[in-house]
Amino acid sequence: MKVELKNIKINKEMSDETQSFSATIYIFDKRVGTVCNHGCGGPNEYNFTNNEVYKAFLKFCSEQPHKCEFDVDDQYIDTLLEKWETEKQLKRWCKTNVVFRLKTTEADSWVTVKLRGIKYSDKVKEACEKKYGDELVEIANERFI
Repeated sequence: MKVELKNIKINKEMSDETQSFSATIYIFDKRVGTVCNHGCGGPNEYNFTNNEVYKAFLKFCSEQPHKCEFDVDDQYIDTLLEKWETEKQLKRWCKTNVVFRLKTTEADSWVTVKLRGIKYSDKVKEACEKKYGDELVEIANERFI
């Protein structure tokens, strides 16, 4: 099942015990509902257009890696939000840096090198590949070309 969140809005000012947010849920590129959390420590609130789709979503979430056996739907949504925030941060960094990971870089960490007055290009990519060779795992800038 391909689940995506779109129209994500995060309200850091309202986040207390949990993250306050709202988003639209898409399954296989079709809008199927919404999800939100008011940031007060409670579970997410779901509004699906169809109860059968919601049941399928819950089953899918239960089959995904999770930390505990309750609120597996919330855990999956949290994972999607974390990925979205990471992509947003990477995109911001890539505007002024070469952002990459090496085999020796810690998981979920990135190396940044300032692009002093130049833009990311094939020449920059080639220079990274030449300098780091087989140690280079990924250049994040390639995601946003």
